[in-house]
Amino acid sequence: MSKNIIIWLALIAATALLGFVVYEVTYTGDAPPDFYLSIGERGASPGKLLTPMGAAADAAGNIYVADKGNNRIQKFSPTGKLITLWGTSGSEKNQFNSPMRIAIDAQGNIYVSDSLNSRIQKFNSQGAYIGEIGSDGSGLGNLHQQIGICISPNGFLYVADTGNNRIEKFTLDGKFVSAFGQKGSGVGEFESPWDVAVDSMENVYVADTFNNRVQKFTLRGQFVGLWGTSGPEKGQ
Repeated sequence: MSKNIIIWLALIAATALLGFVVYEVTYTGDAPPDFYLSIGERGASPGKLLTPMGAAADAAGNIYVADKGNNRIQKFSPTGKLITLWGTSGSEKNQFNSPMRIAIDAQGNIYVSDSLNSRIQKFNSQGAYIGEIGSDGSGLGNLHQQIGICISPNGFLYVADTGNNRIEKFTLDGKFVSAFGQKGSGVGEFESPWDVAVDSMENVYVADTFNNRVQKFTLRGQFVGLWGTSGPEKGQ
């Protein structure tokens, strides 16, 4: 892995022992990362966090956190100062039910995986509502308790549609493009995929959670390869 890569870690705080904070560390080759900054502490007031599940940084280094337990998004400066927050519990516009992941497009718009509302909400960088993508269901273009999202280099939104065991692809204005995958443990099948990433060649990588593996596909959903098995050893 190359040096001086900034890794934003959103700690999944299932218990108080896990901290309820977001950490920034600097990776320097094989050396242990040096501690740099912590953001937040357990709580519900502005700047505090409860079960943060996702984080992303924009081009200016501002940090957006999916504050799942408080059903809101919080935006912090690169030094950890709270800039703004938005969202309350519910199913209306600008409300959330378990926000899980955040993605940011080239224009700085924010996409939030509003998991238990089975939709993606889109906002500008200050939290103004723009629109939403998907609705609950199993048909193409529908979502069901999705978790992971990412934006590809050529500007498409990929969604790990967890409850439907598939990956869906949308334009950034919400038009359905394609989907691949189904429930199972065979090649190209998933068991609750939790996350998705796309590289510069538009290859798609899927965290196939309960199959304990990562699968790789072309941008058209054709299977390329996989790695990982269940176990505690390296490569498992």
